[in-house]
Amino acid sequence: MTETASAPVVRRRRHARRLHAVPGKDRVPELPDLLLAQAVPLFSGMVVTFFTAQVLGPAGRGSLTFVISTAGLVGCLLQASLHVGAVHGHRRGDARALSVGLAASGALAGAVVALGAALLLLPPYRFGQLTPNQTLVIACGAAATALAWYLTRTLQALGRSREYRDVLAMQSLIYVCLAVGAAALWKRPGPVIAVWIAVLLISALAAARRLRPWLPAFTPREGRWGELLASSLSAHAGLTGQQLLFRADIVALGLLASPEQVGIYSIAVFLAELVSRIAEALAMAALGEGRTALTPAARRRRRRQLLRLYARLASGVALAVAVCTVLLLPWALPAYSDAVPLVLILLPGVVASGSARIMLSSIIASDARRSSVIAGGVAGALSLVFLPMVSVWQATGAAIASSVLYGAQWIYCRLLVRRLDVVTSDLTVGHGSQPDLGSRYCKSPSLSEQNATETAPKAVGQLPAIDR
Repeated sequence: MTETASAPVVRRRRHARRLHAVPGKDRVPELPDLLLAQAVPLFSGMVVTFFTAQVLGPAGRGSLTFVISTAGLVGCLLQASLHVGAVHGHRRGDARALSVGLAASGALAGAVVALGAALLLLPPYRFGQLTPNQTLVIACGAAATALAWYLTRTLQALGRSREYRDVLAMQSLIYVCLAVGAAALWKRPGPVIAVWIAVLLISALAAARRLRPWLPAFTPREGRWGELLASSLSAHAGLTGQQLLFRADIVALGLLASPEQVGIYSIAVFLAELVSRIAEALAMAALGEGRTALTPAARRRRRRQLLRLYARLASGVALAVAVCTVLLLPWALPAYSDAVPLVLILLPGVVASGSARIMLSSIIASDARRSSVIAGGVAGALSLVFLPMVSVWQATGAAIASSVLYGAQWIYCRLLVRRLDVVTSDLTVGHGSQPDLGSRYCKSPSLSEQNATETAPKAVGQLPAIDR
């Protein structure tokens, strides 16, 4: 006579199935670590955001947010998604690919700092909050962001999800302690920005230490620079467009509106984008395949499971954020009460954007370069809408534009993945085996065929900027 499992055991099994998103062979074992990796940055972000909002006031908070967001955006554009090309090369058996990517990242970081310093020689200028000194600070922040992005994303891409989580946790804990202390002591945004840059460099060094076994020495002639750039830049088109949509609103406000408007909007953005923490972890799971790439069918199953999981989690978190914002924000931060309607405007778009990020990560994981370039081009074109909206309606215009554009992003990403699914299904039926996405989209060998005998670690995928 068989015994039925107890109720607690059944509940634990159901919870495990939901958390891993997919049962059996399609399970995503790194997903719990990726979700936990967002917990400490979320805590530190909340502490720093609300403390600096209280201590610096709307104007000071606006200056802080403008510099960090602009540096984060420039860093994203600068890093060229070199981690994507390096990991693809590593999967193909190029032992020097990760070292070549790191060398290229270092060269780009040095170049942007040199450019920022050279601009100090120009006659003084001011565009909104942007001055020569601010430009140099932004250049230094962009360089630190690019290096930290490459190293931490590569670490996670190699399947070291737990070490990636530890690096992010260390980064966030150091940041919250030093940033709160700097804001309390000096009551100015400058010292907090210096802490942010320093902590990014610390996290880059910590990730580099963990990556040392995969970073052999090489000479420039030994590097496959062309392959690295070809794979990286196509993926970068998609990621760049996404980051433009994600950060151009605050950059536009910093150039066209007052620091107070930027400060109020930054609180609204932080609250609305609590939902994005879920999307970030799930997008990395969609992108993370390790050195052994998934087949198109397995990739499709993973994406659909992650989207269903995201829909369940994001709807609950968005509702909680809306209720807490309406009830608590005017009481906790009365100077930022104008942020309440902005949060309610932003939330629907942020939820839609999370799904789009997961779909875009799945497109990039397939190395479907044409689709990545289309996604990035459309997103980049849409981000231009922020300029007229902000110039006319300031923070309200930025919120409306963000929500509408995030919805548009979901629509075109949905169309792209449907097209990709149709193509891969047709090729599978026509050839009786899994299609070679490389030959269809990027004229490169099939990742799955070249790695048929390899086993090991996983993924690629969030800008390690601790504040937006």
